[in-house]
Amino acid sequence: NITDFKSVKILFQVVGHTMAVLNVAILGNERHFLTCSRDQSIRLWDSVTGEEVIKPLKKHRSVVASLAVMLGSKRFCSSGFDKSVLVWLIEGNGDSIEQVTLERSIDRAHDEAIYAMCASGYDENMLITGGYDHLIKIWNIYQGRCLKTLLGHNDRLLNFALVEKAYEDKVPRHLSIPNSDLRIMSANFGLFSVARDKTLKYWLNKKERRIVINNPLEYNYFAPYNMSALQLYKVPAGSGEATFKVVTSADGDYRLNIFALE
Repeated sequence: NITDFKSVKILFQVVGHTMAVLNVAILGNERHFLTCSRDQSIRLWDSVTGEEVIKPLKKHRSVVASLAVMLGSKRFCSSGFDKSVLVWLIEGNGDSIEQVTLERSIDRAHDEAIYAMCASGYDENMLITGGYDHLIKIWNIYQGRCLKTLLGHNDRLLNFALVEKAYEDKVPRHLSIPNSDLRIMSANFGLFSVARDKTLKYWLNKKERRIVINNPLEYNYFAPYNMSALQLYKVPAGSGEATFKVVTSADGDYRLNIFALE
């Protein structure tokens, strides 16, 4: 559904997938968006006209569960139940998209299905994936190489919220260093991860720092069918310019949980 939030009404619906839609990602031009589905396809839509921009992308061999638009919106990644990560190149200018081509395939990125994925806001080649194999992996998609595997969850990963701050005096924000790990290693890297082991974990510089939620009696389960949502927000503090960040999680016990980051 394309919704006008000023009047809180649905402007129109886009129809095309033949099975459940599992993820949506908005491109940087804010006009186009991507959807992926259990029908094993990815579709690119125009939010103004509601029409499909290109033919459906059908390179995955199973359910497509996750999408992540890379910094600069020239590439996006998809993943799913075939355990692979596909890197797509978007060709065009501004609001005009001419075609989308498959640039690279990372086969067997995980040993089991990949359900969670997010992209860095500082490095156009950094991607984070989470799988049913309980693992979190940090990738350089330019090289197609896993840089780090994070261990800690004991059930399938559901979602991420990424918090990162580059050291601007050492690494300019938009500098591209595709053949080096410099940007990833010099970033202040914070990550929230949620899984079906009933925990919400916080990682700082690729090391687990604390478990935000670990109470199976109070939080009975996270989202049946793996539909847990995790999002990071900046919330104004009073009338001043200062802000604080909160992370929210929507889970299967029908509650929206809000946590202040200190």
